[in-house]
Amino acid sequence: MGCIMGDVHFWKVQGTGNDFVLFESSEVPDAVSDWARRLCHRRLGVGADGLLFVLPAQDDDASIRMRIFNVDGSEAEMCGNGLRCVALHGWARRGLPREFVVQTEAGLKSCFVMEGSEGDSGVVRISMGKPELDRSLIPVQGQGRCVAESMSVEGRSFAVTAVSIGNPHALVFVDSDEDLLELARTFGPAFEHHRDFPMRTNVSFVRASGANQFDAVVWERGCGVTAACGTGACAIGVAACLEDRARPAVPLSIGLPGGTLRVQVAADLSDVMLEGPAEVSFAGFVDPDRLPEPRWMP
Repeated sequence: MGCIMGDVHFWKVQGTGNDFVLFESSEVPDAVSDWARRLCHRRLGVGADGLLFVLPAQDDDASIRMRIFNVDGSEAEMCGNGLRCVALHGWARRGLPREFVVQTEAGLKSCFVMEGSEGDSGVVRISMGKPELDRSLIPVQGQGRCVAESMSVEGRSFAVTAVSIGNPHALVFVDSDEDLLELARTFGPAFEHHRDFPMRTNVSFVRASGANQFDAVVWERGCGVTAACGTGACAIGVAACLEDRARPAVPLSIGLPGGTLRVQVAADLSDVMLEGPAEVSFAGFVDPDRLPEPRWMP
């Protein structure tokens, strides 16, 4: 696929409104950054938050491999919503069993397509693995854990908890009635590029909405505000436990603009389970090289 020309078969998929253009391939094309910018453009291309590639696994313990590229062409290590879509695709179109392992840039992830799922829609549960809490592994500047630590962004101080779920997240719990979407739009870009996050970061603005329930808006690294973020939902669950806003081993509901995801953090913080929908919106053929060069980002 690195030198492919002409029309390419794709599937448009989404998980809780977080949408992707999915390709099956033997390799990632050389022009993947250009493809991402053209295909993801919501006026001139197919329109998506990113590209998903379903590839042959390079690990004997995995059935398939996933790689994901953001709208700006950068590669993300992990994406919970994208992984659910890949898992549904693997089960429905590759003939894989309901439970199998996907190789990702953040390691091997066990996926389970739940009963009642159909070929074009379903509910998928994923073992996202152990969250990283040490600053050097997130990464974020400093030593030890970063829990409710004051951080200055655009002249305003926020209490930030940092977690990695295969990719870095900054979590900000909002106890006022401020609009979460406006906070994400206003402070998201500066958080993403904050000097304390050497690999940039995703940032979530979160508010408790009931017992074991949280609402959130996520500014995703390389994408901006998205309808949902699977790794963000997991990071919110971990941060809520670290800040004593929730208890481990208790199921949590994370309400996002695109819908609700369910998260459960292991009692010893050794794993985070993520459960939510995945769906195929449509399929088609496209020649990415013939799409117009975007003059602005979507």
